[in-house]
Amino acid sequence: MEDTVNLLDGLDVDIPVEPPAGTKTQATPSGPAFFGPYQLIQDIGAGGVAKVMRARHIHPGYAESSFAIKILHDELSQNPQVVALFRNEAYVLSMLNHANIVRTFEAGVQDQKLFIAMEYIDGRDLDELAMRCKRARQLIPIPVVLHIIGEILKGLDYAHALLDADGNRLNLVHRDVNPANVFLSYDGHVKLGDFGVSAIAAAEVEKARELAGKLGYFAPEQLEGAEVDQRADLFAVGVMLYEVLTGERLFVGDDTDKVMRLNRRAKVPRPSKVNPAISPELEAILLKALERRPQDRYETAGEMLQALQPMLPAASDMSLGVAALVRKVFLREHLSELQLREGLAGVGPDRGSGQLIALCTRDVKAQAAFNELLLSRGYRVETHEIAQTFVESVSSLNPPDMILVDVASAGFAAEVFNGALANSTRLVPVVAVTEGLEPQWIRAATAVGAVDILYKPFNIDRVLAAVRATIMAATTSQASPATAVSETPKSHARVLLLSIDLKLVERVTNGLQKRGFEIDVTPTLAEGVERVTINSYQAVIFDSQLPSCAAGRVAESFRGRAGLGLVPIIYLADAGAQLAAGSEADRSAVRSRNDPAVVLAETINRLRADIRHGRTFVRFTTDCAAELRYGGRVFAARAVDMSRGGVMLRCEQMPPVGTDVSVSFRLGDSAPAVEATGHVVRVDLPTEGAQHDAGAGIGVEFDRFAGKGEADLIHYLSTFDRRPARRQTIILGAPPRHSS
Repeated sequence: MEDTVNLLDGLDVDIPVEPPAGTKTQATPSGPAFFGPYQLIQDIGAGGVAKVMRARHIHPGYAESSFAIKILHDELSQNPQVVALFRNEAYVLSMLNHANIVRTFEAGVQDQKLFIAMEYIDGRDLDELAMRCKRARQLIPIPVVLHIIGEILKGLDYAHALLDADGNRLNLVHRDVNPANVFLSYDGHVKLGDFGVSAIAAAEVEKARELAGKLGYFAPEQLEGAEVDQRADLFAVGVMLYEVLTGERLFVGDDTDKVMRLNRRAKVPRPSKVNPAISPELEAILLKALERRPQDRYETAGEMLQALQPMLPAASDMSLGVAALVRKVFLREHLSELQLREGLAGVGPDRGSGQLIALCTRDVKAQAAFNELLLSRGYRVETHEIAQTFVESVSSLNPPDMILVDVASAGFAAEVFNGALANSTRLVPVVAVTEGLEPQWIRAATAVGAVDILYKPFNIDRVLAAVRATIMAATTSQASPATAVSETPKSHARVLLLSIDLKLVERVTNGLQKRGFEIDVTPTLAEGVERVTINSYQAVIFDSQLPSCAAGRVAESFRGRAGLGLVPIIYLADAGAQLAAGSEADRSAVRSRNDPAVVLAETINRLRADIRHGRTFVRFTTDCAAELRYGGRVFAARAVDMSRGGVMLRCEQMPPVGTDVSVSFRLGDSAPAVEATGHVVRVDLPTEGAQHDAGAGIGVEFDRFAGKGEADLIHYLSTFDRRPARRQTIILGAPPRHSS
């Protein structure tokens, strides 16, 4: 079982910087190869546990996305112990949904093989970036380093505080934070990967040869075999920060034993002696993270992030800087990626030839250099030194296909440039030309909406790659008009508003709808009660000025109806008004009638998240056939727990939390099927003692029903005892999802 300890090792990017002689990343044979719904594009790597393939999904909605598919070897897929470990990892990974953590999309069985489908990171890792920069005798710019570390701390802070669906803290510790697990995409995203060790928590049984390159990042207590917590991950972050700032390894040894001895002592030289550009404030933060005793380090990733905050550049700007750096340092690999993207998008190799490029700069030397290069490659170029000629160009019937703008040019003003660009007859992508990757140049590039940065010293192939990628992306987006359609926010709650004040109704309705809520309005309590017999509401807002209606009657009128539990109630009252008894019940709040919609939205979310005394909907034990659909596929399931708000399914597939799905189930032999769309809010391993084929527990929160499905479900639930026995598994009425 040595090879089954970390089933996710090396999943995301397993391509060496320099492939050994005679080897290369293998493309799949001519003619498409498929693994279930995934078309396999390219071999990424293979090991003792599994092989990893780059793939795309056959569903049109995912056709332009790449996935990393890890397929366990046949003999491991049949091993019960491996299956148990696999389920545990899939359970943890399915809940990790953060912008700075590599996303898991699916885990399951296909052709009797266990597999995990994850986000494919089209880029390189921080370890490769550091090695390339060291070979070139240059350091990664400090603002870029701080941005990368800040993004990793955000991901760790999320993972360390992660709760399960019952509100219990999972106490996740990554245990293997190191530069090889920090992925930098060609689009500038920073993501932490390989949570396999944290899921299994068994790093001590890995082979020594597998640990040799990672021991330098282990905290002293981790090497001593003591119990570790999240502060061990912060020590590893400190080691990474030291190494990328100085370009030197912190704990270096000829063998594993020497590295372990150095690491246990945790004697850290002052980094400013290696790189004088490191400020005293940054050095103090770094040294605190590297303290030998856990209690002397930062308590949480959030605390360390807060300490770094005054030095961090704006994250929205720096993703562009990371992208520019990775594309330049890994130019050869980026060119290969562009060729593969062009093939996937059906774009010919000559795409971009003859396209018109507008060059905006007052630098005469830059004008000459860019003109000579681009004209020699078959592009057309027009040069603009003043805003007037640029306005005439972009507002013509044939505007340029892209713009190269020198944001470091004397007298450049982003406001003037953007004002001229506003006259364009169509969207024109911009690439910024700068002196370097200092924050002021990245801010200037971001201010003009640049999609890439070319910085000195310039490289011919890098310039051509930027032009090619920009034109290709623009052409693809123009060919897909649907991408330009703005989407309204997804509904995450339906609210019933009881009021006859037209101004209040308009203000509250418009404000909440902008935040994704669905609002139904009724002028009387009796009509409101009638509404809940055919519709389900996640909250009720009651205007205390409603005539002939006491606030004390509202809770008892709604709560206790078929399948309704402690539905949140917000009472709106004038300042100083006294409400009747009952308005201070559990999951209730009193707010001013003049409160803005944003305050009401936050109050609804807070009440929905507070489930200590009960949930919005009553759950009932059921057992009926169901179907789960997502990703263009249909899976058989059983509905074992049901409420107005959602359903618990038992199914062999394990879609991760947040996945949009559709479900159908029959509430009786002769009843029509109820069809609903929703999203996964919980994934549970099979309960102890359950049959192997019972499958995982998939908690789905309903979003919308087809036809009379919701009314049929409510009628069905009204036939149950409204005080059913409590079930240990709680999945419904989950806290609301917050829009980013």
